[in-house]
Amino acid sequence: MAALEDIEAHYGRFAREVVAGHPELNQGDRLPPDIRRQLRANKMFGLCLPESCGGQGGNARTLVGAARALVSESGNIGIALSWLLHETISYWLIYRFADERQKTELLPDLAAGRITVSLAVSEPEIGAHPKHLQTEACPENGLWRLNGKKCHITNGPMADWFIILAKTGKSGDRNLFTAFLVPWDAAGLTVAPATALPFLRPCPHAEISLQDCRIDGARVLGPLDRAFTEMAVLFRRVEDVLMASLIHGGLCYELNWLANMAGPYPDALNEDFLYPLGWLKCSIDAMAPLIEKNAEFLDQKMEARKPAPLSLFLRTQADTFQNRFKTLAANVLTEAELNGLALIRDIDALLGIGRQAAQNRIIRAGRELLTPV
Repeated sequence: MAALEDIEAHYGRFAREVVAGHPELNQGDRLPPDIRRQLRANKMFGLCLPESCGGQGGNARTLVGAARALVSESGNIGIALSWLLHETISYWLIYRFADERQKTELLPDLAAGRITVSLAVSEPEIGAHPKHLQTEACPENGLWRLNGKKCHITNGPMADWFIILAKTGKSGDRNLFTAFLVPWDAAGLTVAPATALPFLRPCPHAEISLQDCRIDGARVLGPLDRAFTEMAVLFRRVEDVLMASLIHGGLCYELNWLANMAGPYPDALNEDFLYPLGWLKCSIDAMAPLIEKNAEFLDQKMEARKPAPLSLFLRTQADTFQNRFKTLAANVLTEAELNGLALIRDIDALLGIGRQAAQNRIIRAGRELLTPV
């Protein structure tokens, strides 16, 4: 395993040499094939996977450093998001839950970036709440028959496999779910590009429909009936920790961009400008060790309890940073200059995802504090 600083330098160099300076990447809704080829050629995949299956033997701490470097040195979150979801699914779902045959089949190709696996949980007009999900899997003569629709599937248009969560039973009023590994060309599976999002480009998304899609029992991933509680919930918590590194990288890029753009500003050396600029710099520096500590909790298998408060705190800090950054930037830059930085839009989009759920969790923490023991 290479030293952490060498890994961050490698990913930062890729960001500068391959991604930075290409504003057209913020216009497309598909990851350019050339970018994928260069990610593979530069050995950017399999960062957390063991060396025994072709990975680099890193961990979550390594991953957040690499993700931050990809964004802070390029200003593009979309490419880093596509890469990060590939890495997260490879380690936290395939490596953690696959049986030995599945690992042998998938992990070497995932580590080399030759294949991509996408996670399909959310459904149209429903979201991802387990109470409302409708996709079902029914046993049938040694197979499973899947029916339903899934949406908001990151990397879906280029996925070779889908991890599909489907209802397989009930326990009282609770739905039980199982995860299935479904190849992109399975009979009964239709993949369609999703409506292009106006942000996080060129990270691609897709929708899929399943109509009597029959899957062999050997394609079950992880435990029967426990995929939501053991896999989807874990994935959401891991995602909260790792996404903070993308946001942090974006905030670093924004701050450096503002400092460079403010050079000709006549009042740049006045305290009215320097104080809020310095506040932004101090916030950036303070977030870094917290994001790294959160990642270390994942490495210590403490993801079920420790990261939640830190992830919530980092989200509120990033929200505050972004609001103060936009206020300060609007005082020194033109509207056209601000609109020219797509990264501002992308960070706002990432912070908007799950905002209501985060606010509910913070309110719940306050309510618990006031509840008598």
